[in-house]
Amino acid sequence: MDFDKLFIRCLIEYDAPEFLNVVAVVKPDFILSPHREVYEYAIEHFNTYGVVLNRETLESFSGKKYDDILVEPLKFYVDKVVERARLIQVRKVLPDLQEYATAGKVDKALTKMEEFTLEMRSAFEVDERAASIFTSAKEVDRKSTRLNSS
Repeated sequence: MDFDKLFIRCLIEYDAPEFLNVVAVVKPDFILSPHREVYEYAIEHFNTYGVVLNRETLESFSGKKYDDILVEPLKFYVDKVVERARLIQVRKVLPDLQEYATAGKVDKALTKMEEFTLEMRSAFEVDERAASIFTSAKEVDRKSTRLNSS
């Protein structure tokens, strides 16, 4: 199952605050090519125009169809993409840990594990500021419109 494609297909069905919430969690390097470029384009489109791109624009850019039937909620696809990204990072550090363990270099192994833990926390840290700022701005705009129409 192509979770990256399904993730992007599902993502474009949501409005701006949800889009920003997801972008705060799923960094472009969590997505595998060729879908990474499509995801980056979706983010760039949003940053430029302030709206989530539609499916036709997405398909025109990618040259692929994004008409898959979605059977799971967006969070399911987000969880799958993030889980895979974390697993890839774990697999990258294992050879070094194995080498240090085989050589009896416990201190080096522990240092590598500490560094890895810090890197993982940093890489998978969620930046919710963008989504909360957008949501707040949207609410202020709604209230302003209501006041102006009174």
